[in-house]
Amino acid sequence: MIYFNINRMTETLIPACKAVIMEPRATFEQMPKTGFYRDGFGLLSLIILAAAAISVPFIGFVLIFLLPFIWGTLLICYRLWASYLSWAVRTFGQQKLNPINAFQLSAYAAVPMVLGFVPVLGIVASLWNLYLLWLALVANVKVKESTALVIIAVPTLVLTVSLVLFADLLLKLLPQLGSMLNP
Repeated sequence: MIYFNINRMTETLIPACKAVIMEPRATFEQMPKTGFYRDGFGLLSLIILAAAAISVPFIGFVLIFLLPFIWGTLLICYRLWASYLSWAVRTFGQQKLNPINAFQLSAYAAVPMVLGFVPVLGIVASLWNLYLLWLALVANVKVKESTALVIIAVPTLVLTVSLVLFADLLLKLLPQLGSMLNP
């Protein structure tokens, strides 16, 4: 199994992504532990850049100008998610998972998010990402399947409901946003 290495980026990126897509269980089961954010950070950065490039026909070039903000925000969100996973696995799964390895697992599970900004495929990619996160917890960290499901589903549902309520609030406070969405 070949894993992404920032020092050998051109040699390891495609095989690592292919392994996550074709053999996800084996990829996560055999994934070595790491003590550095470097490789996960590099992989996630390349996924974000690829997603931005792929989404230009659907969203437009505005995304390119927002890329530094999107990149930084997503890296911070993934870092927070890794801290949450580390805490949840320790608290509910009775296993050990440090935030660095949680970040690495999250970065590999984010491979489908290359299609994250593409209409309709973005939803499929998001669900696939959640499945890969679940599989990573089960295969790599050896958390029970039901516990891994709860660890991932609860914050996902809370975030989804919060975003829907926030969008509804914005549309009520600023009705002109609704007219911008439906020209």
